[in-house]
Amino acid sequence: MSDLVDRLRGRIEELETLLGVDNSTTGRIREALRLDVTLATILGMLLVREFVSRDGLYTVLYGDRPECDMPDPKGLDVLICKLRARLKPAGIQIKTRWADGWSIPDKAKLRALINAPASAPSISAQRRAFMEA
Repeated sequence: MSDLVDRLRGRIEELETLLGVDNSTTGRIREALRLDVTLATILGMLLVREFVSRDGLYTVLYGDRPECDMPDPKGLDVLICKLRARLKPAGIQIKTRWADGWSIPDKAKLRALINAPASAPSISAQRRAFMEA
């Protein structure tokens, strides 16, 4: 039984990494950009995928809740709006495919912002602008 549980946990970690919602990815995002867990999870998904569907994002964020506890799907629009406002000072855009989902066209700029050391001059200025937003 223990072997099965260990294999299942390993598989869950593998799938979370593929989705961009693993603790390592979201932790780096949270630390670099000072986002809450939900916004970091959304950004992690947008970072590793070409396109994130509304249904996919809803499932990742709320799939573990009982049906009676599921929030209104329009709440996703609010979260994306908050994330856009936080990313705007860094010049990073989230594109919408109407009624379908979202994508970030310039992932390189986002990766640079997340992965650069805080001491890098251009990144530090971007991060300061980002934090003040």
